[in-house]
Amino acid sequence: MQKKDLLILVTISIIILLVFAGVIWILKSKGDIDRDKIENNNNIKNIEETYLENLNESIVIRSFSSPTVSTNGQIDVTLNVFVLDGETFYAVEEYIPEGWVIISDGGGTTGNANKLAWVAFGSINLGPNTIITYTVQAPSSAGNYNFDGIYLFEGMSSEITTQGQTTVNVA
Repeated sequence: MQKKDLLILVTISIIILLVFAGVIWILKSKGDIDRDKIENNNNIKNIEETYLENLNESIVIRSFSSPTVSTNGQIDVTLNVFVLDGETFYAVEEYIPEGWVIISDGGGTTGNANKLAWVAFGSINLGPNTIITYTVQAPSSAGNYNFDGIYLFEGMSSEITTQGQTTVNVA
């Protein structure tokens, strides 16, 4: 084998190794992303189990599709409405942080740019568990943003603060 042929063989081997390393890196990165999704879903499940373990009245629990979002990125906000006592109506209000944009209202009504509301009544609209999901777009400014909300079920004398996750980090 001549020196030129050896040089070509070494060059091709290096290129193959680089391509192989790139493929491994891409697959590992995808695994990390999937692992993050699984971890976030497990966190949401743990939050719900924590609240539902000793539950003796109806409740609304908020969770985010991700605790972190890039500037101008979108996330889904899920409200799990658990009707336990046979109530025939409830109302839920969500207050979106200043600077965020509502992309999809999840069937709610908007009183202003930073508020969503849902009202359900009668046996047709109520079930033992209702899931409301809306989508918001993060602002262009990084930081921690708090989501607030209240709910009221039939028979309650005053509103209660929505339980679950409240803070999203915009990075």
